[in-house]
Amino acid sequence: MILNTNSLLEIISYGRYSKPFLNFLIENDDREDFVYFYKSRKLSWLRKHEDTFIFLEKIIDSTDNNSLRFLSISSLLQSYINIKDLDNIKKYYNYLVDNFKNIPELLRGNISTILISVKNSIYDRNYKTLRAWSHNHKKDLANKPFKYFAQARKKTKAGEHEEAFEIYDRAFEIALSYPHPTAISVALNDSTWNIRNHNFKLAKKQCKKLEYYDGYYIGGLNFLDQDFDTICHIKREEKDVNYLEYYYLYLYSINKIKHFNKFYEKLDNMVYKNSKNLRYHLKKHYYNLDSKNSFNYNDIYNEIIRNKKSEIKSEEIQSLITSLKISFDANQPDAINYELLKNHINIKFDSLKKKYSRLPFIKRKIFILSTYMAYIETPNFINLKYLFDYIKDDSTCFDYYNTNNKRKKFFIDIFKPVGFLGGRKDLIINALNEMRNKEKINNFFNFYLDLNSEQQSLFNIFLRNYSRYHIDFRFSLREYLPDIFYSDNSVEWKRIIKNFCMDNGLFFRTAFIAFWCFDKDKRKLFLDIIKRTSYH
Repeated sequence: MILNTNSLLEIISYGRYSKPFLNFLIENDDREDFVYFYKSRKLSWLRKHEDTFIFLEKIIDSTDNNSLRFLSISSLLQSYINIKDLDNIKKYYNYLVDNFKNIPELLRGNISTILISVKNSIYDRNYKTLRAWSHNHKKDLANKPFKYFAQARKKTKAGEHEEAFEIYDRAFEIALSYPHPTAISVALNDSTWNIRNHNFKLAKKQCKKLEYYDGYYIGGLNFLDQDFDTICHIKREEKDVNYLEYYYLYLYSINKIKHFNKFYEKLDNMVYKNSKNLRYHLKKHYYNLDSKNSFNYNDIYNEIIRNKKSEIKSEEIQSLITSLKISFDANQPDAINYELLKNHINIKFDSLKKKYSRLPFIKRKIFILSTYMAYIETPNFINLKYLFDYIKDDSTCFDYYNTNNKRKKFFIDIFKPVGFLGGRKDLIINALNEMRNKEKINNFFNFYLDLNSEQQSLFNIFLRNYSRYHIDFRFSLREYLPDIFYSDNSVEWKRIIKNFCMDNGLFFRTAFIAFWCFDKDKRKLFLDIIKRTSYH
């Protein structure tokens, strides 16, 4: 397979969205220098910077393709920007400025956008100015958001925050129309963060978009630590109890916790340790009472404050929360805040029962399954088969959810998930809605229920990616990657996936792309799973 640099530029213009195409090219392009470049892109997304540098430097030292060489140099500059290595940023920035006239015309728009961004972000006389800017970057829609980011950051440094916000918003609209997931995320995160101290109402509104579109467009949580940090700041300021869920997402994204499901386990914690921090906050609320005479829990309170109780029961904390009129504050210890979250869950659970009862039975299954498949980890506390078996029996289902708080939380997420989960959930709903007739969707329900937890996780990813890639690309898939565009029963992976799509009502070409989102070992596992279920 021979893909020229101009065609490659069009493919990688989607940023991380180009992963399935790069995976395919790694397996099917015989040119070593190009394969090194494909691998370097993937490594940079994983923040494996040293490995990225190795591949890019190999290309620069050995390739005969001038376009690929300059593309690799600009990628090397971008990698040094990511790790804030100022010496190498200056070195490669000045090299590209000095050699701009030697850069092939097709690359100038892409490279000049990076150079503009560096120049507008770093005020240093040792950074040369490129006078003869190519005008290609102004025409290139994929690069336009990044050009706007440079302008917005310049406005922010000048203290012109409202103007910067408007520029970020224009960048977001362009990135969304493309779509370019990284640019969407950067536009929303940076605009929310920079406006939060100047117009909090605007920051809250932008933060809601950030939550939803991160869930919808970005699969890897390790890319989202800064976004989750921004969301946590907004939720903290709002005194929003959903701060707890986003804080756990943040911890998970930076590998501070290994299993996100521990968040749900904490919802059923019945005993807490008596800590100094807990005593401090209880004292603070006690002193703020209008009348101490109306306080009915002096015995419990005094035992805690005098440290005569090493452990405190959930119901004791609940009594103090009510009597001391405690509301959510992110600074409070978990013993208080998770009990407040339990109260929030119980109120929402009761209020949503009628909404559930009004849903048609097939819609119930779609909503339950989409929630299950949207979770960060397979919710092992939910028995899908049981819920599907009793889908027509409201009383039995409500009793099941009412067993514990994590199940009640799952029930709430069927209708009112946090924005990030809502974006992931909509991806699943969109895919399930393509299985239009009853036979097709029931085929999938039965297929999914027979999978083990690891297999379910794989299919959760597959269906989310299926919806993400159900778009019209701005390059010719038929021309550039015909082996993904066309079906061919003589090719095993295509035949297996096509048969699965026919059984379940999915569009095979989009499924091919979603399949190539997986790395090699996962692709094999995926094919093994669906091969066993095909009726063909």
